[in-house]
Amino acid sequence: MTPDAMKALRDGHERFFAEPPDYEIARSLFIQVTQMCPKWTEGYHWLAASAEALGQIGEAEAAYKSAAEYDPEDPRPVIALGRLLLEAGRFDEAVCELERGVKLKHHYGEADARLFLAEAYEATGALPNARTEWHRITQMEAFYPSYDEPMKEAKRKLIETNP
Repeated sequence: MTPDAMKALRDGHERFFAEPPDYEIARSLFIQVTQMCPKWTEGYHWLAASAEALGQIGEAEAAYKSAAEYDPEDPRPVIALGRLLLEAGRFDEAVCELERGVKLKHHYGEADARLFLAEAYEATGALPNARTEWHRITQMEAFYPSYDEPMKEAKRKLIETNP
């Protein structure tokens, strides 16, 4: 990556995380990053996130797919794509992406990713698979302060769906 691309990425992050966020300008900056470094996952990942925040679901989906293509070992864009598909009601596709994402490697968001996967399983009627994921989540160790939230949600769902 180039120094100009790094600066555009930093500037995009500043706009994305500003209070209030300016997703449109962030999106423009992330587009610049992808133009300067057309095979750099980071630019596509953040372009997808800003497009998603703007409700541009087709653009977000395409950018997450590009990010995953350019770094097939990075679980973030795959899991984000799965979550996007889940929210769009495309449950079977969401299951495929989320399964792929949780298999890639251990990451700090594993509990959240498994919660999304369980939700997608539940939506497809695969309740035993969803319950398996919720159970896995309850067995995980909390790595950061809010990490116990997925565990609480998984326990709640196990109780709620107990046959």
